[in-house]
Amino acid sequence: MLVSLKDLLKARFNTELRNTLESAALVLPISESICKGAEMLKRNHIPELFSLLILYSSCLELLKKRARLYILQAEEEAFSR
Repeated sequence: MLVSLKDLLKARFNTELRNTLESAALVLPISESICKGAEMLKRNHIPELFSLLILYSSCLELLKKRARLYILQAEEEAFSR
């Protein structure tokens, strides 16, 4: 799951989003603020910033090889319809 600082701040008040974050097998920060905050709090594990460009290029490489790839992205409003 790709997480930005905005997502973390939303998760403080949205229990469904918070539960999703807590139960996710993999959470990758895409905001430098998350990494800096973990460093400031002196966490044992400081997450590395994940580049969306690397993700998209990896997906395109898979698409070339397998010719089938689905990338889904939705805003919260899409789920409430």
